[in-house]
Amino acid sequence: MIKKIMVASGTFFPEVSGQSKFTYSFYQKLKDNLEIKIIFYGNATEVKDHFKEESELLSKLTVITKDRWRYFNYFIGLLKNGKNCEVIYAQDLVSSGLPAALAKRKGQRLIIRLGGDFLWEKMVNAGRCRVSLANYYDQPKSFKEKIFLFIYRLVLGRCDLIIFNTKWQSEIYRKFFLLSEEKITVIENPYQTVAPGKLPATQSDEIIYAGRFIEVKNLVRLITAFKQIKTDKKLVLIGQGPQGEQLRQLAQDDPRVSISEKISQEKLLPRLASGYLVVMPSITEINPNVAMEALALRVPTILTKEVGISDELKKYFYLFDPLNEQELKMALEYFLDESNYRNWKQKLLDLDLNYSWDEVAKKHLTLFQNL
Repeated sequence: MIKKIMVASGTFFPEVSGQSKFTYSFYQKLKDNLEIKIIFYGNATEVKDHFKEESELLSKLTVITKDRWRYFNYFIGLLKNGKNCEVIYAQDLVSSGLPAALAKRKGQRLIIRLGGDFLWEKMVNAGRCRVSLANYYDQPKSFKEKIFLFIYRLVLGRCDLIIFNTKWQSEIYRKFFLLSEEKITVIENPYQTVAPGKLPATQSDEIIYAGRFIEVKNLVRLITAFKQIKTDKKLVLIGQGPQGEQLRQLAQDDPRVSISEKISQEKLLPRLASGYLVVMPSITEINPNVAMEALALRVPTILTKEVGISDELKKYFYLFDPLNEQELKMALEYFLDESNYRNWKQKLLDLDLNYSWDEVAKKHLTLFQNL
């Protein structure tokens, strides 16, 4: 049975991201069964301050500074700190997957967990692609894209197992990269509804987006659609990113729209719980963490229809075409109708979901045993 694992992640706390949350939870749930080390990009001082009360965890962490040599230093960190580990568990194909593939030693197993697509997102954010992920791999590719696809194939060829968190993405990759069924498995991220009695007694008038300010998140279209609506509700965008200034300029003539700096997970969840509505309008969301948190908190959520979650979960979100501004406007107006809002809220209050981290951890242990 596998005993020692090096988790290679792009991010970790205190940075808020799906990867950091998954990696921390993975460690907490499996540290009694496995010897786990973690390597990631970050600020060592911030990490030490954040985990100053968790000395055992700090001793397991290797922090790589985000500079021009970061990939090389990450590779060296893996060679040095992961040499006795039986498994390298990377959390993406490029930032952690490429150094992991190169650092993999004879006898080691490399597992890649995928819940995003670096190349597609890079092309959208650079303004070179305007299609959803589902359609991206059918498009002609530039020389630069072909280089990244070579890297993808290198990493996928070196890994022993690929864990997707949605069946939807696994099918896209299986078809395009000609992956064998034996090399693929799916382990969804956990989701559980909060007991109604633990929800806030009061509700704000905030329609909330939380996440990065980048092109792929479709935030210009969100602000533009909201500005056409007559309502006293407020649109609040929480996060940071290269589009921040553009969004502030777009919102400056409407006092109902505010752009706020990113906040910690501990502060974000109560904000979501008391919010009126959550909106995740991305061109594609493979596994939308904030939307799933809103569902757990029983907050009505508008979500792009280009999403990888199961059909069973989709029916609890209002889905719309992310490239159609009028559909987004209609979705917002739907929830501004009191009757519609009350009925949707009741549907969420009646919901009982229980797919816990304990089940996710158990599935991972079974996989490691089979290795």
